Amino acid sequence: MDFCCKNSLKYIVLSALVFPVAASMAAELPSKSQPSQPSIIIKGGGSQPISPLYVVWSKSYEARYRDVSMSYKISNVVKGIEDLEANKIDYAGSEIPLKADELKRKGLFQFPTALISFTPVANIPGVHSGQLRLDDAALAGIFLGTIKKWNDPRLVELNPKLPLPDAEINTVHRNSGNTITYVLSSYLSKVSPEWATKVGVGSTLNWPVGQEVGKGTNEDMMAYIKATPYSMGFTMLSLVLKNNLNLIKMKNRDGKFVSATPEGVMAASSNAKWNVEDGFYNILTDQPGAETWPFVMTGYATMKLQPANPQVNKTLLHFFDSGLKRGQIEVVSADLIPLPDSVATIIRAALKEQHIGSQGGK
Repeated sequence: MDFCCKNSLKYIVLSALVFPVAASMAAELPSKSQPSQPSIIIKGGGSQPISPLYVVWSKSYEARYRDVSMSYKISNVVKGIEDLEANKIDYAGSEIPLKADELKRKGLFQFPTALISFTPVANIPGVHSGQLRLDDAALAGIFLGTIKKWNDPRLVELNPKLPLPDAEINTVHRNSGNTITYVLSSYLSKVSPEWATKVGVGSTLNWPVGQEVGKGTNEDMMAYIKATPYSMGFTMLSLVLKNNLNLIKMKNRDGKFVSATPEGVMAASSNAKWNVEDGFYNILTDQPGAETWPFVMTGYATMKLQPANPQVNKTLLHFFDSGLKRGQIEVVSADLIPLPDSVATIIRAALKEQHIGSQGGK
């Protein structure tokens, strides 16, 4: 089933989750108490893609624990880790995991919280959502600048029935230490030796072609693509749906043309190994599987092992354990995909090993 509107992700996943999880949530909710002044203040910050989940979880947690105040400031993945190390925030949100040796050196602990889908997006007059088909070579050619027009023979071969115009492809991108750039460059480096050699992987790149628009935000890029015929970019699936832009079908690693479905996003994680010793490090772009969507990343939370305020970390561990235990509906409401239950169980066990008590961390 394709995503055809903003609420389709929520409908598909909620139908499977709502009854058992809602019952569990109802049983867990404590009785309402009179509001009190928060005695524990927790600050998060970092990446935008995972931020909706942490905002939703924070509101839910604050409603149940009136002595806790939580906030999350969006910056980018690089700034989030920098602020965490500088004790400006208590946890960082990211989709670009640190490797085990860097975690050890910095004294940090990271773990997955949700799955996030990304997608190419294009504005081609006369071509509707889900009609345009691309493969790895075509996508690499567009962002390398070797495919310059929409009626390039490679694109016509992939889309023989589409009225592809004789128009220049106007690519836009972000370039400010962000996840979106990392996801696209990670995928292209896996599938295109030319991209891997000339450009490589990173959250900031020397782009071969295209431009950064406005202030370089996701919202600026979406507004530009929406208003500019023949333009193309790469962003979070949730933003494409929110802006009613056209979706693209991609040929995946197994040679199947697929759309970004919840099943396809979860399939990307099915072959991953989730080991606490490795810091749960996984890059889920270009994974195998007939249904697998090739642009998937894991949302992470990162904390200090030796924080300035141990009580804050204890509460944070309880906060994330609670979210993973009862937050599947909340994940969907944030336009993300829940971790598979088997993975969530592994992560919750790891949180408990970080001295979270069975009766809660508060």
